[in-house]
Amino acid sequence: MLNQNVSPQTLGVARIAIFSMWLMSVGVIHLEDIAALPRVILEQHGVLRLIPAPLWEAMWVPGFLVAFKAVLLGCLLWLVLGLPRYQLVAIVTCLLLTLFDGMAKGMGHINHSKLALLYSAYILAAFPCADALALARRRRPLAPPVMYAAPMVGVAMIILVAYCAIGVHRIGKTGFELFASDTLGSWFLKRAVESNPTGFALGLPVLESPLLFNLNKLSFAVTGMFEALSPLCLFSRYFRWAWICAMIPFHVVTLLTMNIFFWPNIVIIAIFLTDSDKLISRWLGPRAKTAPHLAP
Repeated sequence: MLNQNVSPQTLGVARIAIFSMWLMSVGVIHLEDIAALPRVILEQHGVLRLIPAPLWEAMWVPGFLVAFKAVLLGCLLWLVLGLPRYQLVAIVTCLLLTLFDGMAKGMGHINHSKLALLYSAYILAAFPCADALALARRRRPLAPPVMYAAPMVGVAMIILVAYCAIGVHRIGKTGFELFASDTLGSWFLKRAVESNPTGFALGLPVLESPLLFNLNKLSFAVTGMFEALSPLCLFSRYFRWAWICAMIPFHVVTLLTMNIFFWPNIVIIAIFLTDSDKLISRWLGPRAKTAPHLAP
């Protein structure tokens, strides 16, 4: 099974990667700019609906939002560095991330681009991810090996279930109509002409070539099948590598043709769905090799 043998150092790398991605994601979002919009278009989604309306209104002031973001960035940097009281700070940070991400998506458009990243942060908050590669001095013995393997398996399951749900939903809702019709072409056209931060427009030349367009439809069909079968990655090494070889190019193609790029997913795949422990052990030397491992 995937991630049976995991060292504290590997989990430390996972901690740094997940919270560093959040640090970058939070840093580029300016909630204080959103506060200038009419409150009527700022919706409460998910658990944010539990916030009383008067409190929700009071939160949308620039002073609070700037301070809120500064505190969140400080907490994320704390976790990346592995400072003391890791689990307490991590739990608080995950709650703040839930609020921040929900507020950033408050203008009506909800996407799943950061959901796997958010769930991964919650999983890592529950385990001893600061036992290695941390500035805080560890004052207790290493945890049982399962405590280092479990979060790696948990994050892998989260992203695989997410891909599976998307694939099953797409196939169950439209069958293979998406791949047999020209629906994909309308997506290419729409995403190429609308405003976007990346600015790629390779979907247009793809549309102009029947051969390239049909190859793209075929690749989307193959990717859909891989998505639906994603959980098999946990048990089959050969399928997992085939899945990775399908999904990574898929994300690159969607960036170039539709300006959709889930880059955090690629990082998560690289760390949690490969034999990363072997590579990290080789990089970090004897310290990682002496860490406890599960029996194969």
